[in-house]
Amino acid sequence: MQFQPGQSGNPSGRPRGDARVKELARQYTDLAIQALVKALDSEKTCVAAAVALLDRGYGKPAQEITGPDGGELITRIDIHLVKAAAPAEAPPDYHIGGSPLDIRFR
Repeated sequence: MQFQPGQSGNPSGRPRGDARVKELARQYTDLAIQALVKALDSEKTCVAAAVALLDRGYGKPAQEITGPDGGELITRIDIHLVKAAAPAEAPPDYHIGGSPLDIRFR
């Protein structure tokens, strides 16, 4: 199926999950945790199991977003509003192209 420009391929968005599936899955929480604890004994699965247990018990660690060399992303934003002057002989509805905003990031 081909969509026209500007037409969404999924207009109603992602479908909501079936509430029954969550409810059924949550019945196995204790068994799933026991399986993760058992996986800690295996050299191949211990790291993944440890991460899964810690993420569920304490939440995923926060990730700080920084700029180059660990500095701030944006230290200053200057916004200058500029209105271009129309020539004296221009009609009242004269429009000068381009953006009326001069925005600089430093």
